[in-house]
Amino acid sequence: MPLPGRGLETVTLLKAGTEAIVHKLPAGDWQLEMKRGSILANTGKNADKPAGRFSVKTRAAVMGVRGTTFFVRDDQASPLFFCPCEGKIEVTSTASKKSQWVASKHHESRAYVDPTTGNLTPTTDA
Repeated sequence: MPLPGRGLETVTLLKAGTEAIVHKLPAGDWQLEMKRGSILANTGKNADKPAGRFSVKTRAAVMGVRGTTFFVRDDQASPLFFCPCEGKIEVTSTASKKSQWVASKHHESRAYVDPTTGNLTPTTDA
């Protein structure tokens, strides 16, 4: 599913059974609201367009994505799992409203987000 945003060319793959809604936000920005399932997205920069925003909203966090490839899995039975495969994402907990940047060069920053506390827990799980 390509999402042409301002400055971003985003390609998103949804695993079978994933429930998500795509919202076009003001100023040409996009948000994918994921109810459950798994997504893999690649947000590439486009020099011909001004910088835009793409975010993924889940029950545990909102992830602001800037020119990266990333994976998110939310099966509702366990904490949210995410991996910035390369690049960086801003993770804002829906519980605590705290934000932090998570950067990765090659799958090195995988983490879980607890939907109750908003705490990020690094992991080596896949």
